[in-house]
Amino acid sequence: MLKKSILVILILISLFLIYVAIIPGDYLIKREIEINQSTEKIFPYIASVKLADEWMPWKEQDPNLKMTYQGPERGVGATSIWESSGNMGQGKAEVVEEILNEKVKTKITYTKPMNFEQISIFKLTKKNENQSIMEWSVEGKNTFLGRLICTLGIINMDKYVGNEFEKGLKKLKGMVEKK
Repeated sequence: MLKKSILVILILISLFLIYVAIIPGDYLIKREIEINQSTEKIFPYIASVKLADEWMPWKEQDPNLKMTYQGPERGVGATSIWESSGNMGQGKAEVVEEILNEKVKTKITYTKPMNFEQISIFKLTKKNENQSIMEWSVEGKNTFLGRLICTLGIINMDKYVGNEFEKGLKKLKGMVEKK
């Protein structure tokens, strides 16, 4: 009886792991906020890697975070590099596309604690002369371990990352509406 129980448990675990291996790993996390300011006034805060770091929530999340910058301050090639012994690990974010007053697309490469890449997009939409919608999204492909963690419910990635996006967007809104 014990052998049969162990065999059933092993089969169930194997089926679960097969399920995790074949489910799509693609993800998209997106949040937006309405800002009482023109796209022209907001854009510098998403185009400059240094200004963007002033409103992004990562420094508050990880006090051990050290930032360095390479390339131009803004535009294609602008790069921020982070290193932390805490929550954020190590990686870099490089601007790969910029459309003036509309969009900044960034390739994010993580090197520690895991190697993976994502694409982050800041998108501005003009609502009227003094109101804009700022959208922040990230997309990528989860590794097997990432899919396992999400499937087990250990981390709800949309909720976790989305909450951080909301904090950053609120901070950005506060900064640019004061100007």
